[in-house]
Amino acid sequence: MTIESWLELLSNTALAIEIREGESWFPFFESIHVLSICLVFGTIALIDFRLLGWGSRDRLISGFCRAVLPLTWSAFGLAAGSGLLLFCSNALTYAGNIWFIAKFAFIGLAGLNMLIFQMVVF
Repeated sequence: MTIESWLELLSNTALAIEIREGESWFPFFESIHVLSICLVFGTIALIDFRLLGWGSRDRLISGFCRAVLPLTWSAFGLAAGSGLLLFCSNALTYAGNIWFIAKFAFIGLAGLNMLIFQMVVF
């Protein structure tokens, strides 16, 4: 089977059809997706501000990260799950969209940045 046939199969599942054609599922999952992305960026900004010394100077960076990173990863998981549901609603179209592909490239770069931070800096 080709990738296109897998994507078409995914788009034709009952769940994908319900999300795509239902009146409220797509906006619901899109709202969850956007809000969780905002939470990911917000918590990362908090850590970045702490690293720059612009806030929470009375807390050690290690303790601050231990408090904030679980929320970051939870929000990332929620964003990934809701994004997967949105993707399956029209997989073939999204897979061919250059901006969608670029989004995943940037997510990969952000993951590499986080890996370097966790393994080297932190």
